[in-house]
This record gives sequence, structure tokens and C-alpha cells, in this order.
Amino acid sequence: MKLSCTLTLALSICLGFVGGLSADEFVSLFDGKSLKGWTQRNGTATYRIEDNTIVGKTKEGSPNSFLCTDQTYDNFELLFEVKVDNELNSGVQIRSNTKGGRPTGRVNGPQVEIESSGEGGAEAGYVYGEAAGGWMTPEDKLKPHKHFKDGEWNNFRVVAKGANIKVWINGHMISDLTDEAKLKSHPKGFIGLQVHGVGAGKGPFQVAWRNLKIRQINANSEFANIAGEYEYASGQAKGEAVSEERLSGEVTFTESTITLTGGDMKFVFDYKIDSAKSPASIHLIMKESPFDGDDDGEAEAEADGIIRMNDGRLELCYSEQGDAPTEFAAPANSDHRYLVLKKQD
Repeated sequence: MKLSCTLTLALSICLGFVGGLSADEFVSLFDGKSLKGWTQRNGTATYRIEDNTIVGKTKEGSPNSFLCTDQTYDNFELLFEVKVDNELNSGVQIRSNTKGGRPTGRVNGPQVEIESSGEGGAEAGYVYGEAAGGWMTPEDKLKPHKHFKDGEWNNFRVVAKGANIKVWINGHMISDLTDEAKLKSHPKGFIGLQVHGVGAGKGPFQVAWRNLKIRQINANSEFANIAGEYEYASGQAKGEAVSEERLSGEVTFTESTITLTGGDMKFVFDYKIDSAKSPASIHLIMKESPFDGDDDGEAEAEADGIIRMNDGRLELCYSEQGDAPTEFAAPANSDHRYLVLKKQD
């Protein structure tokens, strides 16, 4: 069942409302001296090393070429700098594969677009399905912009976590895309540096990459250290902040349970976090309450919400009756409850 009156009371009383593994460190994908760990697939464009950069150069008549990591990745944060000739379109493949798994098969999968802005702006940073259905970024969000600096080095940051892919260019968020279908078809794969094909009589053009670094993300790494004692920092209900005097009680997290105490009442919940979703979801099941002896069958009432660690604080937003919230807020016209907890030293 969804959140029952008993569970609402538990969270209301104990939250002050009345009425996995650590993330890996960044590692370099390119040693600046060799292409060890990389394999070229498709096309006949050339890749060379020059001044600690990988330089890709078009070859007339060649189809798209890709320099691909030998290692595959699923959840990760990728950093790189790129500079591209204004006439050339390029991209970086993520979670990509070759058709049929064959070494010479067509490279396919999500691609982070690289493109000069020009006078009217362009689509750099949006996500394209290379040989995989075309644009993944929805049409209504595929708006040209000028955050890509033509003729200069541009800093890209890509975070792929579950079905969500986020892209920043020079500190500006360009894409925040969630695509469950693509996660199913391309859950894991190589990183690939694309040199786009050019037609007869065009080029040669170049694109260069440097400072390629990646950090693998464990699906539940954000919450690896969630266990501990917490105190209330703030709360929100029905569009209004909860007063300090109403935020009382204690909250204790273990790796699988949450214990809430307030006054002489104690509630225990089992919980499960799915951080492959964005934001991470949390499912609560009440296992113990002061009302267990009432035979009302509500001891195992359930609730759904979202959760995140933000600047050292734990944020939790849940719904009393309906589906889980999609953002960390409790507007006046909703049944959402939003809580911020601070871990005790």
C-alpha cells in the first residue's frame, strides 16, 4: 500500500511535521606519449600524438573514424579538453559498442556532440545516438548555443549515471538527459574519439583532445557512508519552512534501516536506495511502530521518495500518498515533505 495514516504519523512526529563503495579517483586515459589502451575502429582518418594531445585528421572519402578505449565503462565522470576546426563536426562516444561485437563492426551508441558555435550557435554538448537512432536529446531541448569557444580549447565534463547523462561545457550545463531505453541497449561500453567523415574535395580538417581523465562511479557510491546519527537542519511542508522548534527527534541510518525517535515514540523502516536513477530513489517500508499492537495491518506501510547527499547534508523528499517527487521541494499544492539532515560528528 502507499503511505498510510500510520506511516504519515510516524514521519510527521519523528521528522518534526505536525497535521555502497567509495568513488574511484580520476585516472588518465592518455599518457601523452602513446596510444596504449586505444584501438582505432571504422574509417581511415589518422590519429597522432602531438604536444601531449591526440590529434585526429580527416581523410577524404573516409566514413566516420573512432579511436576507442580498450576498457569499457558504465557509470563514470569523464573530463577532457577539445579543440576542433570550425569546418569539422566531431564527438566523443560513451557506453558504445561495435555491431555484433565484431572488431570491425559499426561503432554505435551515445555520442557527446562536438561542434563549433559559428555565428548562430550550435549543438555542442547535446547527446546523439551514433548509428543508434539519432538525437537522444529531445527536439524541444536541442537549442543552439555559444558556450563552445571556436578555435580554442574547451573543457567538457560528462557524468553518466544509470539512465542519466549530464554534460557541461566550460562550466555551463548543456545537457541533463534521462533515457531508460538507451540504458537498456547501451548500459556499458568504450569511450571513442570521433573524426567525422568528409566528402570528396573537402579537408583535411583536425580535432584535438587532451587531459582525458575518467572516474568510475559505483552505483551506490554517493551513499556509501550514509550510516550514522543525524540531526535536523531544515524542513519544508505545504510550501512553508518548518520552524526550528518543530524540528525535533533523532534519526539513525544503518546500511539497511532508518530509526526515527521523537518523544516516547520509535519507528523503524527498512529502506532501499536506487542511485542508478536520477535523482536517486528511496523506498521505505515500516517494520516497527508504537501502533504494531493495534492489528490495523499497517505496520508495513510503504512510501517512495528521492534522496541525495549535498554538500555534506542528506536531503530526503517523500510523498504521503502519490508517486515519488521528482524534485527536492514541498510546494503548497502537494503532499510532499522535504527534509534536510546534518550528520553528527
